[in-house]
Amino acid sequence: MDSLEEYEPHVTQELIDRGHARRMGHLENYFAVLRRQNMYSNFAVYGELNKAVSKRQLRLALRLLLLKYPILSHTIVPKKYPNHEAYYLSQEYLNKPFPQHDFIKVIPHLELEDLIMNSQSEYREVIGKISEQYKNDNFKVTSSLIELVAPIIVPACDPERPNWRLICLPSRDTSAGEAWTNFVYVSNHCGSDGISGTNFFQDLTALLSTIEENGFDYEEEIVDNNVIIDYNEDHKEISKLPISITDRIDYKPRLTSLPKFFLKNIVSEYCEFRTSNESTVTSRYSPSSNANAGFNHLLHFSAEDTQQIRSEIKKKVHAGCTITPFIQACFFVALYRHDKVFTKSFLEYGFDVALPSSTRRFLPNDEELRDSYKYGANVGGSHYTYLISSFNVPEGDANKFWRLVEYYHDCFLKSYDNGDHLIGLGTLQLDFIVQNKNVDQIISTTYLDHQRGGAIISNTGFVRQDTTKPYYARDLIFSQSAGALRFAFGLNVCSTNVGGMNMDMSVVQGTLRNRGEWESFCDVFYHAIGEFASLGCDTAVAGLV
Repeated sequence: MDSLEEYEPHVTQELIDRGHARRMGHLENYFAVLRRQNMYSNFAVYGELNKAVSKRQLRLALRLLLLKYPILSHTIVPKKYPNHEAYYLSQEYLNKPFPQHDFIKVIPHLELEDLIMNSQSEYREVIGKISEQYKNDNFKVTSSLIELVAPIIVPACDPERPNWRLICLPSRDTSAGEAWTNFVYVSNHCGSDGISGTNFFQDLTALLSTIEENGFDYEEEIVDNNVIIDYNEDHKEISKLPISITDRIDYKPRLTSLPKFFLKNIVSEYCEFRTSNESTVTSRYSPSSNANAGFNHLLHFSAEDTQQIRSEIKKKVHAGCTITPFIQACFFVALYRHDKVFTKSFLEYGFDVALPSSTRRFLPNDEELRDSYKYGANVGGSHYTYLISSFNVPEGDANKFWRLVEYYHDCFLKSYDNGDHLIGLGTLQLDFIVQNKNVDQIISTTYLDHQRGGAIISNTGFVRQDTTKPYYARDLIFSQSAGALRFAFGLNVCSTNVGGMNMDMSVVQGTLRNRGEWESFCDVFYHAIGEFASLGCDTAVAGLV
């Protein structure tokens, strides 16, 4: 059992007593495993604000944000620092269990340059490419830009920087000096999720609005240097780290549910869609390889079209049905119609789909407590296999399509009641696993060196903007890399009442023959949305980015 002494002087009893250091929970450790075993790069949320933010405003807003939500200023304190990277990949580590997880703590000193990737020398080359691409694309976020951001690695155990960064994209108007309207929140998923990313822009714009409305009443907070947090001076103002969500919510499944879970996994290995190209095999990230690379395609629907889609869903299914099962059904129908994905062999009868969602909904109904979990990797999700034959919906057969939408919606709701929503991640948290097995080894063996299959569909939801405020987000885009998570396809969705709905679609290279075939599939998918939401073909074509 690890003792505190192993982590000193980086973690002290004083930090723990103040609530500014603690052990990671099981779910936090899962995402730490993905990063320390080099199996995941990042997710990103692209935010366009309605007007420019100066460096001075940004510094103050970030300070106020990090004081209130210290999970945004945390780092992971590993074993064997500074030789931790080699240690976690060694047999010395992987051959024995570690029931107690590593610590997280508030970083003692943060400056604005520690958060802004543009200022960091190790990212200079990729930031240069990103800035040039953004300018070449007429200062718009495109799939080409997303593909440049996707492989960026944010280290998980940097003692001086947190597990996320902010990219400031170039401004069309250069007369304002250091001021930006477009940002990219990039996270390695440690202590953060897609909801955290959209919350970041919600809180950032709210704080910027408050600062402007108050005429910089926070003047005493603004200093001439770039310091965001100085722990020695600020520790009394920093909120306590919330306890891990797995100490609030029990993810662990009932033992009686395990036989069905393991049987499903066995069947999925042999009877579901699987890629066959050597380039689609899951692998660790390395600087010299093109591991887990994908093609992206960004789709956009205006706010009016998004409302039309929602209205059509509620009219054709019921008022409680959401947009995610509609997107899922359109995606499945497009896969079948495209006729380039499935081999239609005897053993390929199922297609696997994971639908992550926030587990914050299971927290006690306490506003202050729920607010403390606004940031963090607080996710669960359903993971089901569906018959490929059911995706065959001929054009004009709207009734069959809407029955699928209702069925997918019901499946997702039932996953909350029957425990399927938590069983995948919860199984890794069972006592007999944690106490007797090395979790890194289990996850690595399960994920690495396998062909891919299925899709992960993530919807961060509808993020309402108050356009009467000085600052708000005009547009939000959510994207994430495939990593070694064994999914061939990815679909990431985010919507606002201003910019409408954006979908970042991705496919691991080699799943389809080439980018042209991928673009063709995206066109089929987009037309399926237009068909079933009664948008019209012209709208669908106009939305391709």
